[in-house]
Amino acid sequence: MIIGIHSPEFAFEHDLENVKNAVAKYGILYPVALDNNFVTWRNYKNRYWPAHYLINKDGEVVYEHFGEGDYDVTENNIRYLLGLKGKDIKSAITKNNSYRQTPETYLGYARGQNFASPEEKLQNKPRIYTYPPVLSVNDWALKGEWIIYPDKVVAASSNASIKLHFRAQKVYAVMGGFTGSNINVIVRLNGKPIKEQWSVGPHQLYSLINSSANQESTVELIAVDKGLEVYTFTFE
Repeated sequence: MIIGIHSPEFAFEHDLENVKNAVAKYGILYPVALDNNFVTWRNYKNRYWPAHYLINKDGEVVYEHFGEGDYDVTENNIRYLLGLKGKDIKSAITKNNSYRQTPETYLGYARGQNFASPEEKLQNKPRIYTYPPVLSVNDWALKGEWIIYPDKVVAASSNASIKLHFRAQKVYAVMGGFTGSNINVIVRLNGKPIKEQWSVGPHQLYSLINSSANQESTVELIAVDKGLEVYTFTFE
C-alpha cells in the first residue's frame, strides 16, 4: 500500500485545489493526504522533502530515504519486503550509497545558502545583483534586478537571470509567474541555450535538464519578462 503525505513547503502548496490539480495532472492513483499542520511530519521527526519510509507488516519503519534518487535501492527493498523472488533481489534491506549530488537549493533568505553574488542580500526590496567571476560547485548567483523574499526570489526587471553550478543528472525548479501570469524564460546549459523561449505559468515543479549521465555544469534561467518567481532547485 502506498500513501502520500503532502506537507507544503511553499504558500501556494497549502491550497487544496492546487494539490488536487497536481494529483490529477501527474496521474497519481494512491491516496494523498494534505497535512498543512505538519502532524505526520512531526510524528516521523522528518526534516526533508521528499522523504520515503518503508514500513513492514509489523508496522515498523525498516528503511528511510531522503531526497531524490536511489530509486533502484528503494524498489529493491519494496520487493524484498513483499517476499518477491528473483536474481536481482538482495537478501536484506539495503542502504543507499549517496552520490555527491548537489543538494536541494533554496533561494529565499530564510533558508537560502551558497549565495555567491558579491552584493549583500537586500530583503524584500529590489536590488541589482551581478555574477561573481567564478561560481563554485553548489553555489548560485543573481544578475539584474531581483527581490529576495523569505522563500523565493522574484525578477523585478526583464532579462534578470539566475545561475547555478550543480552536480547531478537532472535539474528541476519550483517556480511560477507572479499572480499567475505567464513568464517567458530561456534556459542555458554551460552558456548555451537548451530550450527555446518557453512560458512558465502555474507554480509547480518544472524540468530544466534531463541528462542520462551525472555531470558538473552550470544552468542559467533568464526571465525574459519580469515577475518570474523561483523558490528552489532540486536534483536527481
